[in-house]
Parts: sequence; structure tokens; C-alpha cells
Amino acid sequence: AKYPCPVCGQACSAHDFQEKTWWHLNFFQHHCYIHASVPRVKCQEHGVKRVEVPWARKGSAFTLLFEQAALALVWEMSVNAAARIIEITDKRLWRIVEHYVGKAVSPFNLSDIKPVGLDEAASKRGHNYATVFIDTEKRQEPVVFATPGKGKQPLKQFSAFLEAHEG
Repeated sequence: AKYPCPVCGQACSAHDFQEKTWWHLNFFQHHCYIHASVPRVKCQEHGVKRVEVPWARKGSAFTLLFEQAALALVWEMSVNAAARIIEITDKRLWRIVEHYVGKAVSPFNLSDIKPVGLDEAASKRGHNYATVFIDTEKRQEPVVFATPGKGKQPLKQFSAFLEAHEG
């Protein structure tokens, strides 16, 4: 059998197969996993590369449906609470969230933003602050950037974010 090279798409013969496992959606209270022998192809131009599977994103140990369910929970509750429900660590869930947030934010073009407002707000009790930057000319979805902390560091982070998105 021939498999497409993940870089160029050229049909290549299998170099070998690797056993891989992905965590899928739980079946009631039971964990469900997908196990598959995934081929690695030997491309003339790109060398040996593993074929990408359609049910998971590259480098993830979870299926796309698992990640979708995790993001739906994070939309409704804190990351810690969602991680307890789906029985993974909050660090693993943060990686999923950061991947998809980064993917959603990467095409932002902020070249037309002129006036920007910011607010440093306390989150919870004590000295936990978050700084939120908004486009003061937008009525719908004005938040441009938010980061934990207050003072100079959030301003530096926002400046870097603005430069990275043509602002």
C-alpha cells in the first residue's frame, strides 16, 4: 500500500508502523482509547515521516472529539473544574486550550486599532490581578488582549502582542 507523505502528499511506501494510542471520549464512566498502527513513510524528498491520522491533531494524545468536549467544558467552567470532570491534569487541559486559542488568535490583524483602554482588575481576593486591554471604538467584543498581572509587565506583553499582529 502507498501512503501520502505528510509534507508533500506524494504517494510513498511504508517504512514501518508504530503503535499509537489516543484518549477518546469516555463511554459513561469508562475511559475509551483508540489504538492504531500508524505507518511512517519514506519520502524521496523529505525522508521518513509519520502519516497524520484524521481523528487527532499532530502531537496530541487525545482525539479531536475529546478536545472538543474539553473545550466545551472550559467554556462553561474553570479549567481546574473541567480537568476534574474529564479526569486529566489541569496542565494537560491548559495545553489544549492554549493550542486552540493560539490558533484562533494567530490570524488577527490589529492594524486598524487606534484608541486602546486598559483596566487592572483583582481576580479573587488578595493580590491576584488581571489586566484587560480593549478597543474603545468597538461595541461588540471589544477585548483585544488579557493577561494575568498588573504594572509594566502586562504592558510589555500587550506591546509584543500588538506588534506580532500588525498593530
